[in-house]
Amino acid sequence: MSLLEQMRISTRLIIAGLAVLLGLMVISGYTLMQIKTEAFDAHKSRIKDQIEVSKGIIGNYQKLEADRKLSREEAQLQAREALRSLRFGNGDYYFLYDFEARTLVTADPKAEGTVMLGKTDAKGFKLWDAFVEIGKGLGSGYVEYWFPRAGETEPKPKLAYVLAIPEWNWIVGTGVYVDDVDATINRAALRYSILSFVVLAVVMALGLLVSRSVVTQLGGEPQEVTENMRRIASGELGIEIILKKDDTSSLMFSLTQMQTKLINITSAIKDNASSLTGQVQDFDGVAKSYAETKSDTDLFNLNRVVKKLGKTADILGKSIARFRL
Repeated sequence: MSLLEQMRISTRLIIAGLAVLLGLMVISGYTLMQIKTEAFDAHKSRIKDQIEVSKGIIGNYQKLEADRKLSREEAQLQAREALRSLRFGNGDYYFLYDFEARTLVTADPKAEGTVMLGKTDAKGFKLWDAFVEIGKGLGSGYVEYWFPRAGETEPKPKLAYVLAIPEWNWIVGTGVYVDDVDATINRAALRYSILSFVVLAVVMALGLLVSRSVVTQLGGEPQEVTENMRRIASGELGIEIILKKDDTSSLMFSLTQMQTKLINITSAIKDNASSLTGQVQDFDGVAKSYAETKSDTDLFNLNRVVKKLGKTADILGKSIARFRL
């Protein structure tokens, strides 16, 4: 008998319920990862599209410079002013640095002209060094950092996309706060947790009802019923079968009824067999006496014993016939 077969039905159902919960947790975890990935991808796509817009704006002024309609200084000044005034999304803006991390355009005009190289965000990350590294290297890329919202002091996670304008040694970028992603994940996680526990509760409740129903119909645990049937089948008719209170319809109850009938039948067979043995001995004695004497008395006794043997054999046959083969 396997370990699972030795367990109570309720224990098996609990294991099944835990397996369901584990499956729900795996599915929920995967779904949350997908939600987070998709939310980040949406932010990435949005800020990249905004930078493409800024690239077009700067490109227009570079064309005016190339066409000698504006000097480089004039073209750069007008491009900076054009970027400075733009707002999009939830108050998002463009920032602009040169390859030395000098601030050219930012949300705080007072900070313009400041060299940010070597400075860090709230978590100690050298943010502006990363901007310059991307600008001089790959030319574009994403950067994750921590920065407080306008008017606040507590830093929040933010994602930026920066693009190099190598002709002017500029780095233009924009960022978006991504704490909403964590908030979305937390809300989804709470929903999935509640759903998982509701499903588990329903599964466990149904499992307990099924367990009670099966145990009630059997009159005990399956292994207990099976063991009692095995022992009775092997001839142990005297075993004690314990019934639950008021049990009058279970398989175990039927087993006790069968046990009682088998005991009665076997007892009757034993009694009749013992009686038949005695009568056979009587018949043997009477037959020998008649063979020796040939008297009418012995013949009468012989007939009487034969009739008695016949009746006992008939009773024994009926007892055995109660076993339906």
